This record gives sequence, C-alpha cells and structure tokens, in this order.
Amino acid sequence: MRLGFDSPLFLFLLLLLPLVPLSARALRLSRMRKILVATARLAVLTCLVLALSGLYLRLPSHKLGVVFLVDASDSVGPEGIAQAKEFVRKAYQLAGRDVDLGVVVFGKEPLIDSLTSSDGKLPDFLSRPDSTATDIPSAMRLAFSMFPADSSKKIVLLSDGNNNVGDMQEVSRLARMFGVTVDYYPVSQLPKADALVDSVKAPARIKPGQSFSLQIVVSSTVQQRAKLTVLDGDKSVVSTDVSLKAGKNTFVVPLPGQGQGVHKWEARIEAAQDEIPQNDRAASFTYVESPSRVLVAEGTPGEASGLVAALKAGKLVVDTVDSNDIPKDISTLAKYDAVVLVNVPANSLQDAGKTLQVYVHDLGKGLVAIGGDRAFALGGYFNTPLEQTLPVDSQIRNPDEEPQVAVVMAIDKSGSMAACHCEGSKLLEQYPGGIPKVDIAKESAILSSETLGPNDIFGVVAFDTAPRWVVRPEPVTDKSSIAEKVAGIQGSGGTNIYGGLAEAIDSLIKVKAKNKHVILLTDGWSNVGNYDELISKARRHGITISTVSAAGGSAQLLRSIAEKGGGTFYNTRDSADIPQIVLKETQKHMRAYIQERQFYPSSYAPSPILRGIDSTPPLLGYVATFPKPGSTVALVSPQKDPVLAQWQYGLGRAIAWTSDAGGRWSKSWLGTQQYARLWQQAVDWVMPRSSENVQVSTTYEDGYTSVAVDAVNPSGSFINGAQARAVIAAPSGQTHEVNLEQTAPGRYEGKLQTTVPGSYITSVTLSTPSGTLNAPTSGFIVPYSPEYKSFGLNTAILEALSSATGGSKLNVPQEIFRSDAKSYSRLDLWWPLLLASLLCLLLEVAFRRLRLSSELLKVLDVRRLGTIRSAGRSGAPVDRLSNTSGGLEGLTEDKEERAIRDERLSRLRAARDRARKR
Repeated sequence: MRLGFDSPLFLFLLLLLPLVPLSARALRLSRMRKILVATARLAVLTCLVLALSGLYLRLPSHKLGVVFLVDASDSVGPEGIAQAKEFVRKAYQLAGRDVDLGVVVFGKEPLIDSLTSSDGKLPDFLSRPDSTATDIPSAMRLAFSMFPADSSKKIVLLSDGNNNVGDMQEVSRLARMFGVTVDYYPVSQLPKADALVDSVKAPARIKPGQSFSLQIVVSSTVQQRAKLTVLDGDKSVVSTDVSLKAGKNTFVVPLPGQGQGVHKWEARIEAAQDEIPQNDRAASFTYVESPSRVLVAEGTPGEASGLVAALKAGKLVVDTVDSNDIPKDISTLAKYDAVVLVNVPANSLQDAGKTLQVYVHDLGKGLVAIGGDRAFALGGYFNTPLEQTLPVDSQIRNPDEEPQVAVVMAIDKSGSMAACHCEGSKLLEQYPGGIPKVDIAKESAILSSETLGPNDIFGVVAFDTAPRWVVRPEPVTDKSSIAEKVAGIQGSGGTNIYGGLAEAIDSLIKVKAKNKHVILLTDGWSNVGNYDELISKARRHGITISTVSAAGGSAQLLRSIAEKGGGTFYNTRDSADIPQIVLKETQKHMRAYIQERQFYPSSYAPSPILRGIDSTPPLLGYVATFPKPGSTVALVSPQKDPVLAQWQYGLGRAIAWTSDAGGRWSKSWLGTQQYARLWQQAVDWVMPRSSENVQVSTTYEDGYTSVAVDAVNPSGSFINGAQARAVIAAPSGQTHEVNLEQTAPGRYEGKLQTTVPGSYITSVTLSTPSGTLNAPTSGFIVPYSPEYKSFGLNTAILEALSSATGGSKLNVPQEIFRSDAKSYSRLDLWWPLLLASLLCLLLEVAFRRLRLSSELLKVLDVRRLGTIRSAGRSGAPVDRLSNTSGGLEGLTEDKEERAIRDERLSRLRAARDRARKR
C-alpha cells in the first residue's frame, strides 16, 4: 500500500501554509479562538491542495480485471488476427474465478466484442471494425471504462504496434493516472512481397511555360522490374519500365511547361510481386499561375450572359455552370478565386452550400450572390450555410414592414394516393421507381416549408373521408419538426376533398398575414359540398386557392376551384413534377418579399465597389433583406433596404446584390459602362489578396502533414514575430486550424494528423503589426491510409507503452496471471478530502461567528490541558460544561470578549452624546 499523486505540482501550494496563521492575527477575537480559526484554515487549505494534486491510495488487490485489445487492422493481416484470437482463447481457459475478462476488437475504431465478466465464456469475435487504420489510443480509452471498480486493471495489447491514429503519449499518461498496466503480445502477418509509391513531390506553383521535374519515391520489399506511369489528371504523360531494388527507389521525371490552372500529378506502380494494391499510387498538386478565375452559377440557363460578358471584358477567366453543377468538393472549387451565384435557389446547391461556406470563411476566397425571383427569401436561404456566408439576412426584422406569408397545404391521403392512376384498366399501377404519390406529396410539403422563413406561417391538413391536422398553422421555426410530422402521413381510406379544403380555409381565416394561400393536392373525385359558397368565404377573407391534380382526379372541378379561388390549376400527368410545382406555387405567393417598382438606388456608405460610378440607371425591383451587424451597405432602396451589401467573412469576402443581373429588374443597366464597372469591381473586391512573399510547402509522411511557411518583406528581410495560422480543409469539407510556431528567421512550422485519403486544401495567414498577409492557396494529397505503408512489428511503440505503465512483453498466456505479478487497485482520495475541507470550513465559520462558553474554551485551551488532566488524576472535581436549554443565549462570554464589547458600547454612547450637544 502506498500513496500517489496524479498532479504533484499542486503540492507546491503547500508553501502558502505559513501565511494562514497571519490571516487570523487581524481578527478581533481572543487568542484561543484565533488559534482555532487558524487551525481550521490550515486544514481547509491542506485538504484542497491534496485533492487538487490527485492523491490516491494504491492497495493490493486479489481481484484482477483484464481487457484484451485485439488489433484487426489490415497491417496485422489474417495471420496476425488468428494468432491473437488463439492467445485470447487460451487465456480464457486459464483464468480463475477471481479474474474478470473482456475483449475489444479494434482497427480504425474500437468495438466491444465481450464485456468484462468472470463467467469464463469464450468470446465470439463477431466484431468487424474498419480495418483501414490502427487506433490503439481509442481502444485503450474504451478499455478504461470496462474495468470493474474493485479490481486491479490490466490491458493485454495484441498488435503489431503500427499505430497511425491518435496520441500514444497522452494515452500512456492516462493509463498511469488510472493505474492500468499494459502488457503486450506481438502479432503480425507473414512477410509479403510488395511495391508501393511512397511519395510524389512537385513544385507547388510555377509560371506558365516553366519546365519542372517530379520526384517519385517507390519502395519495394524485393528486387524486381515494374512499370511506372505518371498521369496529369486522367491523361497519361509518362509510362516507362523501371528496375526496383529492395528498399527505396527515387525517380526524377522531367516535364515540359504546362497549361494554366491546377494540375494533379499521380504516379502508379505496377509490379509482378505486389500483394498490397492499396498503396500502388500517390499524387501531388501543381498550380500553374493564370489570370484570376471566376465560376458563375446560373439558376436559369442564359440568365447570366450579360454578367459573364462584362467579366470577360475585364480580362477574367470565367466558367459558367448550372447551379446544380457547382463543385461539392473543396479541392475542385478552390481553383477559382471567386464564385458568383445568379438567382440560385438554396435547394439546388445541396452539399455545395456548406462547401461554399468553407471556401469563403476558411480559404479566404470570394462569393457574390445576385438576386432574382429564386434568390434570398424566395430561394429558401433561411438558416442555410449560404445565408450565414452572406452579409444580409433573408428574414426581414422590421415588424412594420415585415412581409408575412401563410400557406396551408391540403393533401389527399386516400388509398389511391398510395399508387399511380394510369391510362386503361391499370388504375393501381405503382409509380415508376416504386414511389407512391402520397410520398411525393409529403416531399412537396417539406420542400414548401423549407422555402418559408421563421416569420411565415405553414400548415398541413391531410384528408381521406375526414380531415386531420398534421401540422397546425404556425410560424416556421422548426423545419425538422415539420418534416418529421409530415413524414408520418400514410395513404388509406376514401376521399373528401370538400372537408379537407374547408378545414384549410377555416384555419387561415383565424391567421393574420398579408398573403394567405391554400394549395390543394389530390387525385380524387368529389361532388359533395357547396364549393361556390366555400370559395366565396375564402375570397372575402383574402385567401387564394391553387389546385394540383396528382396524375388523375377531376380536372374540371379542380380547375373551377382554382379559377374562382384566384389561384392556378396544375394538371400533372407525371407525379414527379409535383414537388417543383408546389415549390413554385409557394414562392409565387411570397411576393411580399419582392419590391417591384422603379427606383434609383442611392449611396449609403462609401465602397470601393462603386469607385468611378457617379450615377446609376434605375432598377425595377429587388428582394427585401436585412443587413447583418458588421456588414457595409453601399446602396439602398428608397425604403432603406439593402441593394448592395458587403462584408468580411472569416478569411474571405462576400457581396449581396438584391436586385437581379438583368432582364427583369436591371435591364436598363445591361450593356452600360456602369454595369460592366460594377461587376468587375465587385468580383475584384471579393478575390483573395495573396502575397508572393509568403511561400507555403507541405510534406505528408506516415499519417502526418507538416506545414512550413517562409515569409520575407519586399525588401528581402525576414518577417519575424508574426502570428501564423494554417487552415486545412479535409476532403469531407471539415476544416482544421493549425497554429504555426516560428522555428527559424522568417520560418513557421506546424503539424496535423491527416489519415483520411483525399485532397486537402491549405490556407495560411500571417498577422503582423503592419497588417495581415495571405499566402497563395496550396494543397496536398493523402493517397492512401498509412495503414498500408508500415508492415511488420513496431516493437519500439509496444515496448515504450508497456514500460511507461509498468507492463511487459508476454510470451505465453500464463504470464498474465503470474504469481509474482503485483496486482493493485486504486482508491481515489480527492472526494473524501473535498468533504473534509468543507467540514473544516464550517468549523472555521463557527469558531469566528459563534460565541463559545468560557468552560469550553478552557477545555480546548492547550495551555490548561495538563492542569485538567492532573486534576482528574488527583480526584479534584472538574466543572462540567455549562449546558442550558436556551441555545446560543445560554452561552457565556469570557472576560476578554466582554471588555471588547464594553469598549465599543462606550464609544457609541460618547458619539451619541456629542451628536445631542450639537
């Protein structure tokens, strides 16, 4: 049994103990009470310091808890896994009743295969973790949670030691803190013949026409012939036979000047003796300098033709795509300096919306969003990554001018909606692809709700023979809740169109909104009910009605309802068109967001985007928005709504133009000098300003990427003392921030663990007293998991882990339970110490605030203890402590305290007498 400390540095706080008695000297108390207060304070401080230091007691234990960590990664291979399983089975057979055994199987993530118990039941080894990586630290953390509280703790690691995820030093420290011993049993697969591409090194940036060379490192376990191929993207540029020696082989491949833009160089090796295909290729990026490149995305084909012509006139390289084709991977998008969205709805972006946010915020690129009838509020920008990136909110916050739309969908959920009405006799033939019409109706409702903002109102009533509310009309504040409720609609029953429509209309009569609309979706027939009277009631309350025939139903009835209800009738033959029809219908009734009238935008704040533009042609409309705090509004409408707004978002910049790019609202601008200058300067303002004096290089090796930055001033002197930061965007779009430390004059370095294969983009910023410098965007490629680079036993890692925790290498299972092995359990003392400090604190308060009897003080007075003991031995009477039923009133004061109180009272009386004389 011995004591230990988790954080022994806190023990230095005990040096403050001599100051504690000094704090009690200033108290106006008797000498005895000062001693008691000081003693209590010393106890409080001592207990707190010991608790902070993590004091624990290590006790011998006869009960043992063992968790086996079985490495099932690809580097161990089937042979190594079989060795580990056999070792574990033998250990289970040898274990006694006082041993709790458990099994964790791990690769890229750990999985519990068998919980710790002493029943002796052999594990099934049914767990199948991702085998493309090895994460020993995660497996150990899981094992820490599996040990019984009253046992000593031991981990048996069965692995080759080739860890490539997680921090081994940190988990070793945790093992020591928890009192866990780690033994290891080495397992590995049989040696394999293999050839792999270690790395491809290419210059990060070159000028157009500049020749250069690739450096390719290939490793082989045996001497053999192989074929080396180099590709530029998908095009083969070099293919040659090479001779490989056992070990590392370096090949230099000279290449001529390349065209402008980003080039991805991939090296592939093909060898006869190659049993691991996952590591046969690696790649790298080279950026050939080119004029600034812009991506223009159109919501409608041809809508941005005038804008594209203006940008090209400004010597910009422009690529035009449909909004559905915006790149969703950050590495492809990063080759553009700016992206321009022209009347693009949010739902067409899908995952590209989040990619655009990373593109601007973390990579320092630029974004311009241009309005129209499918942008901002009309495009469903509410609470999307796109809206977060822009300098304006789609939701208008002025309650006096706030447009409010109320939409209720009446959805037919009868049995026929579970199928598709078709021509001929096949009345219940399923919709192609197996999607029932009721599911298409649900998709339509969800899509409609996503278009509305939090101050708009949305409801869904489903009907068969009777109406039933799915979503009662309410503000659209929780779209996920709406989607969840709508998803529960099931098709069954008859059809009562009148009942569903009447319920929808009655609900909107009670709603206060500027624009009230009902969308009726059905495939049924109905002649029951007075539709004329119902529609007249709706029109009296400002409610309009549109109808959608779901590939069937009474076209005559539905057309009549729509015409009399002031809406539109849609007769669909293909149910797949319904979601877009409903979306269009919802957006059409959000007209309150559209401000259509001729006006001249006025300048509100100075902006470099308007440099040289002294007058502007009139605009015919815009989409109402609200500026965000921190944004700059350069142009406004007569209602002071933003027309042109800009801001800095993270490392990048974004602009919102709430009118359109031409045709409908900006047609008087098209072809003018002001139009061309506005868009050229707008795109130029959002583009990143990179410094050629800041150069970035990245090196990937064994699961880690090192980032090195060299920075100099234009004069050639080093930039020292800067705050350097690198933002690395992973293939998933997730970003990682790395603080770079200065390691030499003008040089800053950092490291990040990168084990997921794919393309990574790096953005580096240096902050100095004179300003911020941005390095040109660069990138690197992780070709394959480091799991496929290291094979064989890594005994150094295994030995370091076991020695740090007091463990050892195992040769046979019997050694796990060897009699000479010392087993310990740990008893944490921090919580009893905290409790003791609390009790001592209460005593300290009592000694200061409560009045103690003189007899009690006599007993506690250490100077009189000897007298009391002597009197007890001689038979002399010792007075008992006074004990009255009056509580605190019955306690008496000693003479010293009474003198202090009398002195205070005398002073108060003297002060009162002086006041009376005045």
